[in-house]
Amino acid sequence: MPNHNKQNLPNVVSLTGGLWGRRTKDSVVQWVMRVSDDLLLNGFKHRPGVQAWIGEHAGKFLDGALLINLLLDDCALWDKIDYIAQGVIDNQEADGYIGTYLPETRWLRNTGEGWEDPNCSWDLWVFKYCVLGLLHYYEIRKDEKALEASRRAIDLLIEVFGENGEKNLNLTDSHGGLASGSVLEAVMKLYGFTGEKRYLDFGKRIVKHYWASDTEGTPYLTERITDPAQLRSIGNGKCYEMMSCFVGLLEYAYYSGEMEYIEQVITVRDNIALYYKQLNGCMSIHEKWGRQYIFSERDFLENCVAFAWIQLNTRLFEMTGDSRCIGYIEETAYNHILVSMCPEASAWEVYTTLTGPKNYVFWSQIPGSDPLFGATKELPHNEAPMTCCHTNGQRVLGLVPHYVYSMQEDVISVNMLFAAEAIFELGSGKKVKLSQQTDFPRSGCSILTITADEPIAIRLRMPSWATTMRVGGRVYSADEPIVLEAQSGETCYNIDVEMKLRLLSPGYVNRGKYGIAYGPLLLAIDSCPDGWCYDEIVLAINKKDIFDNVKLEEENGWPKLTVAAYRVPDGIGELKWSNIPDSLPRAEVYLRPLMFAGLTDNRAFSQRYEDSSLSYHRKQDTAEYRVLYPCFFLY
Repeated sequence: MPNHNKQNLPNVVSLTGGLWGRRTKDSVVQWVMRVSDDLLLNGFKHRPGVQAWIGEHAGKFLDGALLINLLLDDCALWDKIDYIAQGVIDNQEADGYIGTYLPETRWLRNTGEGWEDPNCSWDLWVFKYCVLGLLHYYEIRKDEKALEASRRAIDLLIEVFGENGEKNLNLTDSHGGLASGSVLEAVMKLYGFTGEKRYLDFGKRIVKHYWASDTEGTPYLTERITDPAQLRSIGNGKCYEMMSCFVGLLEYAYYSGEMEYIEQVITVRDNIALYYKQLNGCMSIHEKWGRQYIFSERDFLENCVAFAWIQLNTRLFEMTGDSRCIGYIEETAYNHILVSMCPEASAWEVYTTLTGPKNYVFWSQIPGSDPLFGATKELPHNEAPMTCCHTNGQRVLGLVPHYVYSMQEDVISVNMLFAAEAIFELGSGKKVKLSQQTDFPRSGCSILTITADEPIAIRLRMPSWATTMRVGGRVYSADEPIVLEAQSGETCYNIDVEMKLRLLSPGYVNRGKYGIAYGPLLLAIDSCPDGWCYDEIVLAINKKDIFDNVKLEEENGWPKLTVAAYRVPDGIGELKWSNIPDSLPRAEVYLRPLMFAGLTDNRAFSQRYEDSSLSYHRKQDTAEYRVLYPCFFLY
């Protein structure tokens, strides 16, 4: 059902440079094209697959590769996409089954006393990703076989879990119904393409029946969604699967017209941001929610959770136009996604922390390929590792650029500073092209070029971390709407967003510690003064004018901050404010963007992404780093 705030995305988007563009292009070479076709398809060709959730990777690969290749239009990648999509379609069974299990292990359940087979509890999750990948493929490549395969897959689910089915959807996964319930997104996407009522009815059954409080095995999703204290008691509290259900609920609300569910998802999104989100824009303790307020700088933050948070906010933005969504996307993209990505783009960290070091070890969840799962050697040099976090990291690379620009009723918005160009078609049939030349986030400068067939107004979002923005010689404050007028032909605007230092306080279990950001970039210390350790560092900050005593300079074009610090060893006695400068050793420490923290001698490779003469290897050790530190606030 149409929504008056619906944001439309461009007809064409392409990357024109910048750090994001370079990382995306390198990733195609180093990871996307190296992912084994056999790894993606053998679970369907030769059931059972080597792993319970092996089938998810084909659909997620398709979704991410399609998003990326809409930006790059790489012929070899189109060939690989076609091959994987046809492989999934060709190996669908006659009854519509599109998973990787043998007949006797499909749709198994938790009997209350244990699982019939705990290694076979991901069928609907795999169906979801296969259908999402095929529907995206159908949308882009116009292959009717992909749509028909999606129909047959969901028709089988309706037969098994619909009103006349014999199985309970809630009892077919090991995450309290969250993994299986997340198939709602695929069901509603299929309804959007076909308009066939049985798919809307099945979506309604998931929301109204399986998520109802009186249904056996319910995850209590719609009942507990707005209470931050109960978030961890929805299903089994697993973040990635739960936010995938929220995305499905948004799709259901949009197509059913039951818009109250959008309000519920907005509420839970706001609660997550307030009570669970860390300074780098991610939120999880390993893979689950903790208790509200209780998160630590040492928590392992899952890359899949960062993806799901970004995806949730992209869908909310499309449906509401709320610019806060873009702020959350930007924060997580630069301070988690690019941080978790190996600088030479061949691997991703599964878990990222606010205290390092980083671990880009070339590992995979596939049995036999990683020491964590009992392996003794790496994958072959020309193959890529595979984890859920690799495929989701890849999806983010392709997803974010599609939200740089948007349009609502012929009013176009520039939502992010980003080296990308896009083309919109207006209701009149006339076209508008937007292009940015920018090195953001190294600086807040961009040259926006608007090429229009007719005069048009362009809205420009001011980032949430900025207080002023200079556009075409005029300075705007944070509370002023920015509307740019463009004439027929080409119009250029110089944009300069003020990049300021910000002192951030996470509070709660980290009370007494602070982080520092420069514009959107979270900073970290990755080396200690001689003889010191990280636990002894206390930053010296002015009480009145906080950053008056720091020095901000450039390092390969990126910010490098020099801050005075005191050494406070363990076991020190009572401190008297009057003699801190005299009684404690003092030195300077350096803070750099978190995405470069710990890279030591290889930092220049990551920072100077234009310089092809530099090199880096994923197996090289990274140094310790920290984001949060106590501060002395001095007069």
